[in-house]
Amino acid sequence: MQRFDNGNCLVCGPSPHYVTKYYQYVANLFGQALKETNQKINVAIATECDFGNSNKTLKVDIQYEHTLVRPGGRDLDKVLIGGIAGYLVRVCSLQHLLSLDIIIEYSLPNIANIKTAYLNEYVNKAVYVAPLIYDDVKHDKRNRGVDCITTFCRIEDRRKAPSQAIAPINLSCFEKEPLQKHFLDAKTMLYVHQTPHHRTYEELTVLPALMNGVLIISEDDIPLKELIPYSDYIIWADYKDLVEVYKDVINNYDKCWNKIFVEGNLKNILLKLKEDNLANIKRAIDNLMRFCPAQPQHMN
Repeated sequence: MQRFDNGNCLVCGPSPHYVTKYYQYVANLFGQALKETNQKINVAIATECDFGNSNKTLKVDIQYEHTLVRPGGRDLDKVLIGGIAGYLVRVCSLQHLLSLDIIIEYSLPNIANIKTAYLNEYVNKAVYVAPLIYDDVKHDKRNRGVDCITTFCRIEDRRKAPSQAIAPINLSCFEKEPLQKHFLDAKTMLYVHQTPHHRTYEELTVLPALMNGVLIISEDDIPLKELIPYSDYIIWADYKDLVEVYKDVINNYDKCWNKIFVEGNLKNILLKLKEDNLANIKRAIDNLMRFCPAQPQHMN
């Protein structure tokens, strides 16, 4: 538990290892917000806690699953009918999420999809936090010695063919600093959906790489990709063309790198997103505290 000088408190519970760094990033943002506010607040992320004070306690958790799914996939008992043609709305642990004060979402397409199912209670609690987990945006070319990486948990089915053709280094590392070292040594990252059904873009994987100067080569069958704030800086390709596009990028690496990381406005976009992340959390806290007075807890 963190206790701040102004009497506010923060606790973050355990999380799946593949999203721990995002939970830590979100917890740090809440910590900064709690240090800077005049409100008396506790925040419990993914856990429950008796803080032993009379502060208002806000319950928070992260929705990190795909919500954009096609018919025929797993977990169809959790889906709702939405308004995106060809897609359903899948929200795992919906009742838990609705019991929270704040739901953190890593994906604007996720939120837009859920909105089409008229889950207004969910949408009103949702706060977008782009997974910019690193302190700095490091867009320098360096002497990158690895042509291509992936972060696939499973290389099977539709990922197998492009992976065998390109032979990327598949990272099994999920720790923040070691992962960054791999990013800084890589020229490109290959992104392919694991299944044909789960289609939310995995920004939790892509954005940290993009922060560290890795060119993202991605299949382009991505619903609502126009809502991704940095979609113009991803190299999109049809699934069948991924290998050829990859070869073209490697053969023209300097030109491609300069187009994405030098000629464009990507760094400013990412820095603005970092500012917005904190602002979004502060705004959500202020809105809740405006209507929710403090509730005494058990005093130790």
